[in-house]
Amino acid sequence: ALLADPLADDGADQRTMSLGDHLTELSRRLWVCVLAFLAVFIGGMFFYQELWSAIRLPLRWAAASLGKPVEEYVHFQWLGPLDPFLAMARVTLFGGFLLVLPILVYELWMFVAPGLTRRERQALVTIFTAGSGLFLLGVAVAFFLALPVGLQWLLWFSGTLEGAVNQWTLDYYLGFVTLVCVGFGLAFETPLVMYALARVGLIGPQGLRRYWRHAILLIVVLAAIFTPPDPFTQIILASFLLVLYGIGYLLVCSAAKKRLAAD
Repeated sequence: ALLADPLADDGADQRTMSLGDHLTELSRRLWVCVLAFLAVFIGGMFFYQELWSAIRLPLRWAAASLGKPVEEYVHFQWLGPLDPFLAMARVTLFGGFLLVLPILVYELWMFVAPGLTRRERQALVTIFTAGSGLFLLGVAVAFFLALPVGLQWLLWFSGTLEGAVNQWTLDYYLGFVTLVCVGFGLAFETPLVMYALARVGLIGPQGLRRYWRHAILLIVVLAAIFTPPDPFTQIILASFLLVLYGIGYLLVCSAAKKRLAAD
């Protein structure tokens, strides 16, 4: 194993590390991540009222689209004395993870980079940057587009049922929002995953063209799994997945050309 400047050339001055040195280095970087996450989590709990307002934004936008305040559609209820605190702790945990994600990626990079060649370091920088950016983009699309549209339809549908009253638990609502955001975030990694599989030779342009019908069926199934049971949110995710699949196909073609040139 080698310890070196992760931005240096392959010929830079390097020294060997023992297994104990590796474990010490890993422990130190893990502690940095844990302390950063705890700091963000504790700090976020001081702003729980602002977080409570933020997590309800998609619901407010959905109600506003229907022309009424959200209080006329939904009332949240607590089923136990600890429910309010535990619910806001979940919100802070999810938000803290998104805020600490750059630190986690950086610490992981600084741990593995010294033992890699210059070409491998460049590839990992691209993967980390593109992967984090695509995940956050997917979360943003879910929060600002898919959730308001899906909740608007669900509120409208519940309003057509005479005598029914929306009394949601915050725990269920948070699980709903988290599922949609994480689902969109993972779905947006599709082009990167396709490119990585193409670079190692597991998939190619010919196979993607041959099984495009199977890919569309898989996209529809995934859109149904990672979205609530309303057609509009599922259509939004499926549409984005189709576009991402097309982008991934172009990247696979590029990777195939690179492999052919290398051979």
